[in-house]
Amino acid sequence: MTEQRKGYENFVYQNGVYDLGTKGDMRRNERNLMWNLDPYIQTHWQLTSALGLDAGARYSSVWFDSNDRYVVGKNGDDSGEASYHKWLPAAALKYAMTPQWNVYLSAGRGFETPTINELSYRPDGQSGLNFALQPATNTTVEAGSKWQVGTGMASLSVFNTDTKNEIVVAASDNGRTSYQNAGKTRRRGVELGWDQQFAPAWRAKLAWTLLDATYRENAGDAIQSGNRIPGEAAHEKREKRFTINREKLRFWLLLPEQYVTERSAPIPPAPMPPLAGCRKRDGTLALKSAI
Repeated sequence: MTEQRKGYENFVYQNGVYDLGTKGDMRRNERNLMWNLDPYIQTHWQLTSALGLDAGARYSSVWFDSNDRYVVGKNGDDSGEASYHKWLPAAALKYAMTPQWNVYLSAGRGFETPTINELSYRPDGQSGLNFALQPATNTTVEAGSKWQVGTGMASLSVFNTDTKNEIVVAASDNGRTSYQNAGKTRRRGVELGWDQQFAPAWRAKLAWTLLDATYRENAGDAIQSGNRIPGEAAHEKREKRFTINREKLRFWLLLPEQYVTERSAPIPPAPMPPLAGCRKRDGTLALKSAI
């Protein structure tokens, strides 16, 4: 990914008068590059007729390079580079209780590197990029079951994700948002799902999630251990119904609905407006002719 990032003052000062909201002098000009390489290996062992093991590993590498082209007066050269590397193993055991019912246990590691936007500004307000920002790493363990009932498929899972160096907003001021690492967080919950094929042309999907997402470490006054993570709902329901007809002429109607509960969290010492729950419906009508 290549980005040409330029920044300007949002005012013009002329004859002792400020003209606000107008593109002014350049204050930033840089070329940013970000690229990645993710080789992986995976395998499957059928240990018995009912028990199977899937395992794999990925070596994730992300590189970031910035070339500062705005070096004027006291504004020095803020060019720099960073690279992030991590081994990410994963494994899953699946056991077939019956031909229609199986249970599974899986575990894996994840890796979230800072984006170009998250690296753009330093929390201390100084010039240059936020190279102090570290990737967030997580470990997820999930256990669940899936079973076929007629032409339907039901699923149940419980999960736990522990994250280190969670990336959160440090400050948002004068149109600039900077980011920091907030230590440890935990997300755990339960998911229920149903996928029903009523007829060759009719299908419905329903999913519900119960989520407990909290900080596990303090990060300044704004982030306290035990607080819920803002913006992540405790309950979420997703529903989607659609139909596909005929072989040559395909017609479908999507009627997705999503319900999300209140997503607020206490953030002392500054009171924040609540993130209320919401219900969203969206209908899509499409007609396609297959070739």
